Amino acid sequence: MVKTDVAEFETRTDGWSWRGFVDTSLDAVGVTLLASEVLVLFAGIVARTVFVHPLIWSTEFARLIFVWLTMVGAVVAVRDDQHMRMTAFTHRLSPSWQGWLGAAADLVQLLAVLAMIEPSLRFLQIEQLSTLSQLGI
Repeated sequence: MVKTDVAEFETRTDGWSWRGFVDTSLDAVGVTLLASEVLVLFAGIVARTVFVHPLIWSTEFARLIFVWLTMVGAVVAVRDDQHMRMTAFTHRLSPSWQGWLGAAADLVQLLAVLAMIEPSLRFLQIEQLSTLSQLGI
């Protein structure tokens, strides 16, 4: 049996890796969503105040973008280990305890996500019948 290193599968000899591709793509999606959010809100404000002709769809579209921006931001925060935690408490502990508490926090986070799956699916079934009035989607 041939033993291989996991890192061998993550990075090829030319320096390309799936993780790097996913990370870069996720960052690009986040930047695009943030820029879109700013542009849509700015266009709505300018249209309403300068041209006195509001873009009636801009508020709904901005909310939709904000939801996706929140989700992508949460994924990036977890990926970079920058998600909110009780860091004021954990920084006072020894590195070994910090590791254990970090693992426990990750486990609690995973359990919370798993606990939200069933109610989220029920909510999705209810919301499938509704549409955004101004966007028509």
